[in-house]
Amino acid sequence: MKSLIKAAAHAIFLALAFPCALLAGFGRFTGVFRLFAQAFALGPGVIGDYARAGYYSMTLRRCSLDTRIAFGTYFVYPEAVVEPSVAIGAYCILGHVRIGRHTQIASHVQVLSGTRQHVRGADGVLRDGMYTPVNIGAECWIGASALIAADVGEGVTVAAGAVVLQPVPAGISVAGNPARPIGLAKSAAKSMEQ
Repeated sequence: MKSLIKAAAHAIFLALAFPCALLAGFGRFTGVFRLFAQAFALGPGVIGDYARAGYYSMTLRRCSLDTRIAFGTYFVYPEAVVEPSVAIGAYCILGHVRIGRHTQIASHVQVLSGTRQHVRGADGVLRDGMYTPVNIGAECWIGASALIAADVGEGVTVAAGAVVLQPVPAGISVAGNPARPIGLAKSAAKSMEQ
């Protein structure tokens, strides 16, 4: 019975989000995509969760309907991929990212589109940067207020407030600014420091 109610709720919110997805060109019109992404971010509670899942399932490159995306969270680029059973906390801003299965992201996390989004020329003037996708592996835990600007392997734990600027290999925990390995095998720590 519970699965039937969930399926009905998903169908209702897919229908309600459809006009917005259509106006956004199903993710092809980035400006309109962002407008509705920010509007859907303001939907409170479970109703907002279903509305965001409906909208993003039609506008992101891929997004599972069973994803939970909390209040205040939005994706900046429609190229993002969200695999099944992902939970994203409140007030997160997510760039060009791929999030693996069963990953949990706490509140106030920012995932940038790489580390070279903004660069200065020799004259000191800001120039167009380079946006690169950031991959977050399956079964990860990203703590509150972390900043992710590089790939995170499968099964990684990122401590609250950590700043990830270098790729993190699978199966370890990192903390700090910049993020460093904590409490792990020496081989995994060496591979990260190289």
